[in-house]
Amino acid sequence: MLESALKLLREYKPGLSEDSAVFLELKTLFSGNAIPPPGLADLKNFLGEKRLFRVIRVSGKTFQDVAYQLVDRFPEFSSAAGMFRSYKTAAGFYWTDIEAAEKVIADALVFDAYGWNPDTFSVIASENFSGCHLSAILAF
Repeated sequence: MLESALKLLREYKPGLSEDSAVFLELKTLFSGNAIPPPGLADLKNFLGEKRLFRVIRVSGKTFQDVAYQLVDRFPEFSSAAGMFRSYKTAAGFYWTDIEAAEKVIADALVFDAYGWNPDTFSVIASENFSGCHLSAILAF
């Protein structure tokens, strides 16, 4: 899947540097370790025409903590046209904790989230991670 995602990135955003935060975050997200894996159709829509991108990274002790940081410190996230989110944490996390964090984000949205194109999240778990990390790639 990574090769297909990289092909889309290069086709739809040829000027996007492979060293950029956006490129590197998307590369990590499509590396095959994300649960659930993001879809290529979502990536194609996300890359859309004339879009600008921003990467926000926050860390905390819990998933809800990082969700509240996104909402409180970066309110502009709610005006994005789309968002890919990846939670990075140690193996053995609980999905109910992720769902609680996603509810915090959903409750903060001031418009119909179904109009986003796309709005998706994944979890990347590894023994190399400690705490909770959230990377949000916003498309405007």
